[in-house]
Amino acid sequence: MGNPDFAKFTEDLAAIQLAPLQALECLLSAYVKNNFVGPPSDLPLDLSKLDDLAFEHLSIDGETPFPLVRNMSLLWFCKEFSRHMISSSKIMVYYFATLPAFVYAVNHMKSIYLYQNVYGERRCPSIKADLDELLKHVELNDFAVRYDRDSLSFCLLGCFMAAFYYDLNLAHRFRELCEAILSLKVRFSADLGTRTKAQENPLSQLILVAERTGDAKFPQFNDSTAQPKICPLEDDNLLDFIKFVDDTATANRKLSVPEQAFVLCSGELHRRSHPHDDLIDEQSLTYVTAVVRTVVEMDGNKAADQGASESAPRNAVSWPILTEALFKRGLYERRSLARTERAIRQLEELTAQFSSTTPEAEKRGMQHFFWSRMPSQWQIELSLARVLTTIGSTKSALDIYLRWQQWDEIIDSYTSLGKRDLAEKVIRERIASGHETPELYCCLGDVTSDTAHYKTAWEMSRHRSARAVRSLGYYAFKNDKDMKKAAEYFETSLEINRFQVNLWFTLGCCYLQLHDFPKAERAFRYCVTLEPDNFEAWNNLASAVVFSGRRAQSLALLKEATKWNFDSWRIWENILLVAMDEGSFGDAITAYHRLIDLRHKHIDSQVLDMLTKAVSENLPDSKNCSAARFRKDLLTLFGRVTATVGLTDSVPYRFMIVTFYAFGLQDPLNANNWRNYANLILNSDAEMDSVQFQRAVQYIQRSYQCRLRSAPLNWEFDETVRDDLLADLQAMAKLLIPTGCVNNFASDPEMKAFITSTLSSLKMNINSALNKCVDNGSQAKLTTATRRIVPSIFRAATENVWSPNGSRRFFASTLSLFMSGTMADFHQLGCAGFIQRMRQNLIERNSEADFDEILSLYRRFQSGERDLQSRIEQLYLSLPNFSHPSTPVGDPSKFRLLHLHGSPKLSTASNCTIVTPYFEVPQPKNEVELLSNEAVPQRWGKQGRRTGHGTLRSSGALVAGCGPRAYAFYDSLAVLEAALLQLTLDRARKAGFQLIAVPDILLSSVIQRCGFPTTGDRNQVFNVAERKESAVGNGTLFSLSGTAEMGIAGFCADRAFGGVGTADAEFFCAVSRCYRHEIAPQESLLYRTHQFTKYCCLFFNGQSVCFQVEIFCVAKPSPEVGDRVFERIVEFQKKLYSDLELHFRVLEMPTSELGNPAHRKIDIEAFMPGEGIFGEVTISSTSNCTDYQAIRLNILWKQDPAGERHPYAYTLNGTGCAVTRILKALVETHQNSDGTVDIPRILWPYMNGIRRLQVEESPLITS
Repeated sequence: MGNPDFAKFTEDLAAIQLAPLQALECLLSAYVKNNFVGPPSDLPLDLSKLDDLAFEHLSIDGETPFPLVRNMSLLWFCKEFSRHMISSSKIMVYYFATLPAFVYAVNHMKSIYLYQNVYGERRCPSIKADLDELLKHVELNDFAVRYDRDSLSFCLLGCFMAAFYYDLNLAHRFRELCEAILSLKVRFSADLGTRTKAQENPLSQLILVAERTGDAKFPQFNDSTAQPKICPLEDDNLLDFIKFVDDTATANRKLSVPEQAFVLCSGELHRRSHPHDDLIDEQSLTYVTAVVRTVVEMDGNKAADQGASESAPRNAVSWPILTEALFKRGLYERRSLARTERAIRQLEELTAQFSSTTPEAEKRGMQHFFWSRMPSQWQIELSLARVLTTIGSTKSALDIYLRWQQWDEIIDSYTSLGKRDLAEKVIRERIASGHETPELYCCLGDVTSDTAHYKTAWEMSRHRSARAVRSLGYYAFKNDKDMKKAAEYFETSLEINRFQVNLWFTLGCCYLQLHDFPKAERAFRYCVTLEPDNFEAWNNLASAVVFSGRRAQSLALLKEATKWNFDSWRIWENILLVAMDEGSFGDAITAYHRLIDLRHKHIDSQVLDMLTKAVSENLPDSKNCSAARFRKDLLTLFGRVTATVGLTDSVPYRFMIVTFYAFGLQDPLNANNWRNYANLILNSDAEMDSVQFQRAVQYIQRSYQCRLRSAPLNWEFDETVRDDLLADLQAMAKLLIPTGCVNNFASDPEMKAFITSTLSSLKMNINSALNKCVDNGSQAKLTTATRRIVPSIFRAATENVWSPNGSRRFFASTLSLFMSGTMADFHQLGCAGFIQRMRQNLIERNSEADFDEILSLYRRFQSGERDLQSRIEQLYLSLPNFSHPSTPVGDPSKFRLLHLHGSPKLSTASNCTIVTPYFEVPQPKNEVELLSNEAVPQRWGKQGRRTGHGTLRSSGALVAGCGPRAYAFYDSLAVLEAALLQLTLDRARKAGFQLIAVPDILLSSVIQRCGFPTTGDRNQVFNVAERKESAVGNGTLFSLSGTAEMGIAGFCADRAFGGVGTADAEFFCAVSRCYRHEIAPQESLLYRTHQFTKYCCLFFNGQSVCFQVEIFCVAKPSPEVGDRVFERIVEFQKKLYSDLELHFRVLEMPTSELGNPAHRKIDIEAFMPGEGIFGEVTISSTSNCTDYQAIRLNILWKQDPAGERHPYAYTLNGTGCAVTRILKALVETHQNSDGTVDIPRILWPYMNGIRRLQVEESPLITS
């Protein structure tokens, strides 16, 4: 269908004396009658072919209109003709005195509204563009002075269309114009009334009040129409309408037909401009009820109509407007069980009235149609089907969906009936009948989950189907989990149609997962622009902004989200966290209060700790104001947080405590909250009165009680719990001294009794705690940490505590036992939690330790066999370290790949698993084939010289002298070995490592204390024969060092490192020969040797313990320093190997590969082209041993200069350069087809001018 010749059409109309405007209105009326008002009738002309062409022209933005619309060609013609008449009219639209163009503009607005109606709730940018273009031709302010049907129609339609396309400001402007035309405003109010027949006491009910703003200038047309049937409620209890106490109230709420239209339009605007919830539904229903009630009660109400115009008809009924009101009432009432039956009957009645021959079309109020949003025939029937689906009548709903070809709903219905295959059959039959459309192929893709159908739809639409490419994106998002690909599809779909609100949201989620925060922010901003009430989009937008570092803006966005959903605890929790990060303490306290409102109990100890610190230390907030001003608010918050303490004796609470500790979570009534509450009171600048003092003491007591009640059974072996309990006792002892505030209360009998009672309770608590810590009959101490804390409690309690009788002998008997000695580490063997963890640890590490034997010996020791102590200590020290949480569990194949550097150089030979076209060597050789050549004697001046790479194959002399796994380097290969060592040392010195020379022969005990066995099947150590006498004792066993780590560890034994103001770690490096039993004949010669040169790094740092706390660690567990140093070692290694141009991978090694000392271990493996495999570059790799070795070697870290005992340090070790393996990787990686080997550029400065290893056929230097 091309563009019609509208000029000729106008001339033809003039020839038959018919005005263009009359023709346009006649065509619009025919279209509305056959699709909305009814009853339908056949036109005198067959327009089926024109309808098909109009369907193609009305398909825009990758969307298609509803396919079963009657006389679609009339709609298309009216839209284009009215557009033509606007542009061709010589009279500007806003010159209303001379008219025609304005009337055509009104008709074009009607056409645009009907055009949107055939798309339902789908929004099309082209329709929005038509609306914007139309509004350019009118002057909206002039509508306020026009009081006619066309002006009101234009404003009502404009209000709906603007709200539909999210332009709420424009919609409210149109609403104000309607108010000016009708001199009417509506608002919510309340009145006493009853809703049920049995209700005796009237309650306040929501009503809608219409207020006149002046004399009514809009003409009151007495053109009432026939009335659709209004179905009564027919309920035994509920009333049809609210029965008000004041009977005259209803008489004041009469509305004329145009006023009814305005009320319904206002209700639609109210619904679309607010978030969807039950309250908004109830308010929207109030608008609808006001219109229905006006019609129902108007005939029977004889009171004077003071609210409506005096000229308003008593029976102001409009068929389209009342139909709209009844339709919307049915949609709102379907959510009520008591009114669902009436909603179904009403929708069925509205469906039947369309085809009914009575009343006639002339009595159905065609003149009021564009004042209303009257639903079409298919919209009513499809709404009825949805209501039927909600009550379980799926088959009845399915019949309606099939009749109207709603394929998505058909799929859902068949799926709920368990007949999804029938949905596929129906769609395929439809396609086979010749009705191929992109929408059908998309539905077929939905029902079969086959992306090929989406691609077919995409191609069929000529790359214009937004749904097809959107479906491809959803499939990549949900099924393939390919966020990048999904984002590309979504972007393409949104380029076609930008009004897909849900798709903008999903796109933003994709970019969040891809960590592309600027694009995520763009997507969510579009989403909230189109749908401002989408609180989830506001929340996610805030997430994208906060990841970009704009915390203040993120906080403002989260506050905006609460405007649309005030009851989402997740949003308030985000506000809490962002506010704390930003330093907005007031917002954080408000958010915490709201979380308590929503969740009834919310505990976030970290936030409360930070708030307490900020207020106590008077830190500046985000506005650089003092945080101390929030002290009163924070005290109120703590009062609410701790108000649940009364629940602590209940069975559910005790079960909750057990559950929290079983899963390693915090106590829901965290004792720190009580301590913080007390600290806020104690740190107040105001003078403390007796009430505040009592509260502070009681809160510390509750802190202790809460910790004690939630502590595990053997809490004396849990360092953190034990020290926290003792700290609470210490705080109470220091508070109850005869100085300061206590002296102020000495003359108060009530306070004197309180302090006496508290001191007695404190005495019992401390005695009980110390008796728990000390083993019965033992004179040993638990740890140095406990030794420091307990005397401070003792001094506070015995030297300074005021007591009623002046006695100072509180804790002497108990303390004498406690202060006499310490218990050995192996007393953890009595802790059930430790036993369970160690058993699991031994299984995960595939350890051969006989844990049952150790436990058996310990039980005998506990029963009195004290001579077993040394044996138990020896076996206890042989147990492995605990593993890092990120360590994979399982056999060696369970490693996790962390990083892959470079790409392999492989040939296409049959023995290679990867085919790469870049490698020029047809058959890569291994290091033996490359380097094992016979030496060529050459003459060099007066001296003889041998040239060549080296000798790797065992010659007779070499085997006889050194063994089958020996090797020898000479000439260029020896230079290369030295170059590798020198390069590594230079890098280490630049990195700040201290070079140290250590011996190769060590005491076997040192090696054992490093965690390496010197005897047994897993022994890899070369032991030296015992000497009967030596400087270190008779019969001492010596061993050859397996790695420089052992020598450096021995050097550091019995030493203290660090100190106040020093760095977090000290770094050492050493070059040594390494001797190991590593016999594997199947492995390459240089890959596994008995002796090799190794550059090793060892690092010591203070108090970095992960949350799997080791026994008797004095320092507070904190993994940050250990993890930071660990990553520094790995980065050093990665930089070195990348500069050597090796292809390598970094692996997180599983538990079975950790050995005894390692808490965490990472291996770096280089690719060996000659072998076609990855092999280790590092022998000992990179390991974090925590304090495992330090405890055994007494390596300390100076933390507190005044402390009696320093905590144990952490040890970390890593291999900088294992020469033979790196050399193997180098020569195989850089080999050429002629057998030569290129030297990496980074080694050139150390190679004395050698750039390539090659066999010389002539002397290198001739004399």
